[in-house]
Amino acid sequence: MTSLITVADAQAHAVSIAAEDAGDRLYEAFLAGRSAQTRDAYTRDMAQFAGFLGVRSATAALTRLLALDHGAANGTVLAFRAHMVDDGLTAATVNRRLAAIRSAAKLARTLGISNWMPEVGNLKAQAFRDTVGPGLDGTRAMLTHARTQSPAKALRDAALIRLLFDLALRRGEIAGLDLADIDREGRRVWIMGKGRTQKEHRTLPEPTLLALLEWV
Repeated sequence: MTSLITVADAQAHAVSIAAEDAGDRLYEAFLAGRSAQTRDAYTRDMAQFAGFLGVRSATAALTRLLALDHGAANGTVLAFRAHMVDDGLTAATVNRRLAAIRSAAKLARTLGISNWMPEVGNLKAQAFRDTVGPGLDGTRAMLTHARTQSPAKALRDAALIRLLFDLALRRGEIAGLDLADIDREGRRVWIMGKGRTQKEHRTLPEPTLLALLEWV
Protein backbone atom coordinates (compact mmCIF):
# COMPACT_ATOMS: atom_id res chain seq x y z
CA MET A 1 0.00 0.00 0.00
CA THR A 2 2.85 2.36 0.86
CA SER A 3 4.49 1.87 -2.52
CA LEU A 4 1.20 2.52 -4.33
CA ILE A 5 0.72 5.76 -2.40
CA THR A 6 4.29 6.79 -3.13
CA VAL A 7 3.82 6.14 -6.86
CA ALA A 8 0.55 8.07 -6.87
CA ASP A 9 2.16 11.00 -5.05
CA ALA A 10 5.09 11.00 -7.47
CA GLN A 11 2.75 11.00 -10.45
CA ALA A 12 0.72 13.85 -9.00
CA HIS A 13 3.92 15.80 -8.32
CA ALA A 14 5.09 15.22 -11.90
CA VAL A 15 1.77 16.46 -13.28
CA SER A 16 2.01 19.55 -11.06
CA ILE A 17 5.53 20.31 -12.31
CA ALA A 18 4.47 19.80 -15.92
CA ALA A 19 1.54 22.19 -15.43
CA GLU A 20 3.81 24.83 -13.89
CA ASP A 21 6.29 24.44 -16.75
CA ALA A 22 3.45 24.90 -19.21
CA GLY A 23 2.35 28.03 -17.35
CA ASP A 24 5.90 29.41 -17.41
CA ARG A 25 6.29 28.72 -21.13
CA LEU A 26 2.90 30.21 -21.89
CA TYR A 27 3.50 33.40 -19.92
CA GLU A 28 6.94 33.88 -21.47
CA ALA A 29 5.50 33.40 -24.97
CA PHE A 30 2.53 35.61 -24.10
CA LEU A 31 4.77 38.61 -23.34
CA ALA A 32 7.39 37.96 -26.03
CA GLY A 33 7.61 40.42 -28.89
CA ARG A 34 5.30 43.00 -27.33
CA SER A 35 6.19 46.62 -26.71
CA ALA A 36 7.37 47.60 -23.24
CA GLN A 37 4.15 49.51 -22.64
CA THR A 38 1.99 46.53 -23.61
CA ARG A 39 4.09 44.15 -21.49
CA ASP A 40 3.71 46.44 -18.48
CA ALA A 41 -0.06 46.65 -18.96
CA TYR A 42 -0.48 42.89 -19.38
CA THR A 43 1.81 42.22 -16.41
CA ARG A 44 -0.35 44.43 -14.19
CA ASP A 45 -3.56 42.88 -15.52
CA MET A 46 -2.39 39.32 -14.94
CA ALA A 47 -1.12 40.26 -11.48
CA GLN A 48 -4.65 41.39 -10.64
CA PHE A 49 -6.02 38.07 -11.88
CA ALA A 50 -3.46 36.22 -9.75
CA GLY A 51 -4.51 38.26 -6.72
CA PHE A 52 -8.14 37.37 -7.34
CA LEU A 53 -7.24 33.67 -7.47
CA GLY A 54 -5.08 33.97 -4.37
CA VAL A 55 -1.91 32.71 -6.05
CA ARG A 56 1.56 34.19 -6.00
CA SER A 57 2.12 35.08 -9.66
CA ALA A 58 0.68 35.43 -13.15
CA THR A 59 2.30 32.13 -14.09
CA ALA A 60 0.57 30.41 -11.19
CA ALA A 61 -2.72 32.01 -12.23
CA LEU A 62 -2.41 30.72 -15.79
CA THR A 63 -1.38 27.29 -14.50
CA ARG A 64 -4.50 27.09 -12.33
CA LEU A 65 -6.78 28.38 -15.09
CA LEU A 66 -5.44 25.94 -17.69
CA ALA A 67 -5.88 23.04 -15.28
CA LEU A 68 -9.65 23.63 -15.30
CA ASP A 69 -12.11 22.21 -17.79
CA HIS A 70 -14.01 24.46 -20.18
CA GLY A 71 -16.98 25.14 -17.91
CA ALA A 72 -14.99 25.70 -14.74
CA ALA A 73 -12.54 27.99 -16.54
CA ASN A 74 -15.34 30.14 -17.90
CA GLY A 75 -16.90 30.23 -14.45
CA THR A 76 -13.62 31.48 -13.01
CA VAL A 77 -13.28 34.23 -15.61
CA LEU A 78 -16.93 35.19 -15.10
CA ALA A 79 -16.35 35.44 -11.35
CA PHE A 80 -13.30 37.63 -11.98
CA ARG A 81 -15.39 39.93 -14.15
CA ALA A 82 -18.06 40.19 -11.44
CA HIS A 83 -15.35 40.88 -8.85
CA MET A 84 -13.98 43.77 -10.91
CA VAL A 85 -17.45 45.20 -11.40
CA ASP A 86 -18.08 45.03 -7.64
CA ASP A 87 -14.81 46.89 -7.12
CA GLY A 88 -16.17 49.72 -9.25
CA LEU A 89 -13.66 49.43 -12.08
CA THR A 90 -14.49 51.09 -15.37
CA ALA A 91 -15.70 49.01 -18.31
CA ALA A 92 -12.49 49.86 -20.17
CA THR A 93 -10.33 48.44 -17.37
CA VAL A 94 -12.48 45.32 -16.97
CA ASN A 95 -12.48 44.66 -20.71
CA ARG A 96 -8.72 45.16 -20.98
CA ARG A 97 -8.06 42.59 -18.26
CA LEU A 98 -10.48 40.14 -19.86
CA ALA A 99 -8.71 40.70 -23.19
CA ALA A 100 -5.38 39.79 -21.56
CA ILE A 101 -6.83 36.51 -20.28
CA ARG A 102 -8.43 35.71 -23.63
CA SER A 103 -5.18 36.44 -25.43
CA ALA A 104 -3.23 34.12 -23.12
CA ALA A 105 -5.87 31.38 -23.47
CA LYS A 106 -5.84 31.70 -27.26
CA LEU A 107 -2.07 31.31 -27.29
CA ALA A 108 -2.36 28.29 -24.98
CA ARG A 109 -4.69 26.62 -27.46
CA THR A 110 -2.35 27.49 -30.33
CA LEU A 111 0.55 25.88 -28.45
CA GLY A 112 -1.49 22.79 -27.65
CA ILE A 113 -1.51 23.47 -23.91
CA SER A 114 -5.30 23.66 -23.74
CA ASN A 115 -8.28 23.12 -26.03
CA TRP A 116 -10.77 25.76 -24.89
CA MET A 117 -11.32 29.50 -25.12
CA PRO A 118 -13.01 31.80 -22.59
CA GLU A 119 -16.51 32.76 -23.68
CA VAL A 120 -17.07 35.50 -21.10
CA GLY A 121 -17.98 38.69 -22.94
CA ASN A 122 -16.92 42.26 -22.35
CA LEU A 123 -18.89 44.85 -20.47
CA LYS A 124 -20.70 47.37 -22.61
CA ALA A 125 -18.54 50.47 -22.57
CA GLN A 126 -20.18 53.86 -22.33
CA ALA A 127 -19.63 56.19 -25.25
CA PHE A 128 -17.05 58.89 -24.67
CA ARG A 129 -18.19 62.41 -24.23
CA ASP A 130 -17.19 65.03 -26.76
CA THR A 131 -13.53 64.44 -27.59
CA VAL A 132 -13.17 66.91 -30.43
CA GLY A 133 -10.42 68.72 -28.53
CA PRO A 134 -9.74 72.41 -27.88
CA GLY A 135 -9.33 73.39 -31.51
CA LEU A 136 -7.00 76.08 -32.81
CA ASP A 137 -8.39 78.91 -30.69
CA GLY A 138 -8.38 76.76 -27.56
CA THR A 139 -4.80 75.66 -28.18
CA ARG A 140 -3.67 79.25 -28.66
CA ALA A 141 -5.36 80.16 -25.38
CA MET A 142 -3.58 77.28 -23.63
CA LEU A 143 -0.21 78.44 -25.00
CA THR A 144 -0.91 81.99 -23.87
CA HIS A 145 -1.77 80.77 -20.38
CA ALA A 146 1.27 78.49 -20.27
CA ARG A 147 3.57 81.48 -20.83
CA THR A 148 2.18 83.24 -17.74
CA GLN A 149 3.63 80.57 -15.43
CA SER A 150 7.08 80.30 -13.91
CA PRO A 151 9.80 80.14 -16.61
CA ALA A 152 10.62 76.44 -16.31
CA LYS A 153 6.98 75.35 -16.18
CA ALA A 154 6.04 77.73 -18.99
CA LEU A 155 8.62 76.22 -21.34
CA ARG A 156 7.71 72.67 -20.40
CA ASP A 157 3.98 73.18 -20.82
CA ALA A 158 4.41 74.99 -24.13
CA ALA A 159 6.47 72.07 -25.46
CA LEU A 160 3.84 69.59 -24.27
CA ILE A 161 1.00 71.52 -25.87
CA ARG A 162 2.93 71.77 -29.15
CA LEU A 163 3.58 68.02 -29.21
CA LEU A 164 -0.06 67.26 -28.45
CA PHE A 165 -1.52 69.66 -31.00
CA ASP A 166 1.08 69.84 -33.79
CA LEU A 167 1.89 66.11 -33.92
CA ALA A 168 -1.31 64.69 -32.41
CA LEU A 169 0.75 62.48 -30.10
CA ARG A 170 -0.89 60.37 -27.42
CA ARG A 171 -0.29 61.07 -23.76
CA GLY A 172 1.74 57.86 -23.36
CA GLU A 173 3.86 58.65 -26.40
CA ILE A 174 4.84 62.00 -24.93
CA ALA A 175 5.41 60.59 -21.44
CA GLY A 176 7.81 58.04 -22.93
CA LEU A 177 10.02 60.62 -24.65
CA ASP A 178 13.64 61.08 -23.68
CA LEU A 179 16.13 63.81 -24.60
CA ALA A 180 17.88 61.31 -26.89
CA ASP A 181 14.65 61.04 -28.91
CA ILE A 182 15.02 64.60 -30.20
CA ASP A 183 16.95 64.80 -33.48
CA ARG A 184 17.79 68.49 -33.80
CA GLU A 185 19.65 68.26 -37.09
CA GLY A 186 17.03 66.04 -38.71
CA ARG A 187 14.15 68.08 -37.19
CA ARG A 188 12.55 64.85 -35.96
CA VAL A 189 11.40 63.23 -32.76
CA TRP A 190 11.39 59.47 -32.22
CA ILE A 191 8.35 58.01 -30.46
CA MET A 192 7.16 54.59 -29.38
CA GLY A 193 3.71 54.36 -30.95
CA LYS A 194 0.87 52.34 -29.46
CA GLY A 195 1.30 48.63 -30.17
CA ARG A 196 4.77 49.19 -31.66
CA THR A 197 7.97 47.41 -30.67
CA GLN A 198 10.35 49.90 -32.28
CA LYS A 199 10.43 53.67 -32.25
CA GLU A 200 9.40 55.62 -35.33
CA HIS A 201 10.07 59.24 -36.19
CA ARG A 202 7.81 62.22 -36.68
CA THR A 203 8.88 65.37 -38.47
CA LEU A 204 8.84 68.42 -36.20
CA PRO A 205 7.22 71.61 -37.50
CA GLU A 206 9.32 74.71 -36.85
CA PRO A 207 7.24 76.00 -33.88
CA THR A 208 7.29 72.55 -32.24
CA LEU A 209 11.04 72.16 -32.68
CA LEU A 210 11.66 75.63 -31.25
CA ALA A 211 9.41 74.94 -28.26
CA LEU A 212 11.26 71.69 -27.54
CA LEU A 213 14.70 73.28 -27.88
CA GLU A 214 13.73 76.20 -25.64
CA TRP A 215 12.64 73.77 -22.95
CA VAL A 216 15.75 71.60 -23.31
